[in-house]
Order: sequence, then C-alpha cells, then structure tokens
Amino acid sequence: MLPRNIQLNNSQIIFYPAQFWPHKNHIRLLQATLHLKDKGFNFKVELSGTDKGNLNSVKEFIHEKGLEKDVRLLGYISDEEIAKSYNRAQLVVIPSYLGPNMMPILESWYFKRPLIASKVFENEYQTGALYFDPNSFEDLAKEAASAISRLSSPGFLIVPASTREVTSDLLSLTNNSGVAPTILETKKVQVVG
Repeated sequence: MLPRNIQLNNSQIIFYPAQFWPHKNHIRLLQATLHLKDKGFNFKVELSGTDKGNLNSVKEFIHEKGLEKDVRLLGYISDEEIAKSYNRAQLVVIPSYLGPNMMPILESWYFKRPLIASKVFENEYQTGALYFDPNSFEDLAKEAASAISRLSSPGFLIVPASTREVTSDLLSLTNNSGVAPTILETKKVQVVG
C-alpha cells in the first residue's frame, strides 16, 4: 500500500531508492530534474529512504526551486512498496558517489527498468546502464533526456550485454558490507541482454 500522500497520474516516473546520505547525491538528481523541467520534460521523481542526515537539504532544495509537485518523498517503504515503485517507474536513476555494489542496480534489472547510473558503477557493471558524471547535473540531464525520449520506443530497455544470474552469491556482496538484504534475496533472477 502506498503512503496516503501519494497520488498517481499518467506522467512518467523516475525512481531513486536510497537513504538520504549526502554521498547518495540526491541534490544532483534534483538539479537535473529542474534543468529538464525548464526544457519542457514532464515527469515526476520518487525518492524513497530514511533520513541519514541529508533529508532536510533535499527538502530545502525542493522548496526553494518549486519542485513540490514534481518530487515525491516516500520515506521508508516496505519491500512490497519498493516493488510497486519499480513497477510504476519508467526509469531508475542512481547518482550515488559510492559503489560498486548497489541493490537498486540489480533491482532495476530484475524489474526490467531502464537505468541511468553514476560512472562510479561503470567498471563493476560495464553494461546495463547509461552512465553519467556524478558531479555534473548537465551530464545526468543529458542521459535522462535521452532515456526519457526513448521510453516509448519499442524494445527500449537497458540490460547487461551478457546473461547474468543474480543469486545469493552476488547478493552476499552487499550483505557482507552490512547492508540489509532486500526483495531480491528470496528470488533467483536471470537478466538477459
């Protein structure tokens, strides 16, 4: 069940599931959002996660730039709600400064959602995403515009170039780092490119 304050419409949705740490780089995504809105793109951004010291900065940016109608702060959501958010989204964006092991990347492949990710993940995953410089909202906006423009193209999906099985072995990379397991842990996922 979605939080009560969320009202869906038919616009495209970009989803970023991440705790609100400064290194998760939410502000860069919001800067790119503002840039794209100024160029006439119509989409909503959904951000899920709990405050880890940066949520107030994100809220202040949203308010100062007038993005209240364009950005939905979902807070903590259950695994079931995360699955609904992925299914609702047309695009997943990961602007984080840290990697390389990120569950949202694996989850975006599982839910067959196009992915735009920070270049810090490029060496680990190589294919399966459009990559951008995490220091440049312009670069993020350029890749997002490209993806948004191609969303209606038949067969548009960014996935790894070779078959990968996402199993508990791969998931253990994140579990060993102290990150809690997510919805994928109970599933064997095959991503085909």
